[in-house]
Amino acid sequence: MPDPNCPSCNKPIATGKLLKCAEVFDRATISAVARCPFCGNVIVFQVRNNRIAIGFTHSAGASRFEAVFEVEAKGLKCVRDKDGVHYTYQGKSYAVPFRKGDKEDKIGGHDT
Repeated sequence: MPDPNCPSCNKPIATGKLLKCAEVFDRATISAVARCPFCGNVIVFQVRNNRIAIGFTHSAGASRFEAVFEVEAKGLKCVRDKDGVHYTYQGKSYAVPFRKGDKEDKIGGHDT
């Protein structure tokens, strides 16, 4: 399975390392924000049915996530609770808090 590349420095980041670097989850766009461990730039990603999508968010009108590319991440799961999300991948768990001030999810029915 290929690892996602940082959109800024183009270095491959192991999926587990990207999840470990995740800082906050945005319920409005159903995406998380991490910082690249190499260049420090922001990476926005979304978990989709055993895949991880790297992209960006739009704020004009209704907030939404736009994928630029996806890579396979077999076994990657995301579960939400009252405080944030918990990603599990290859036997490890990564907790990511909701963005402060987030309202309830605006988009329903999306499989995270």
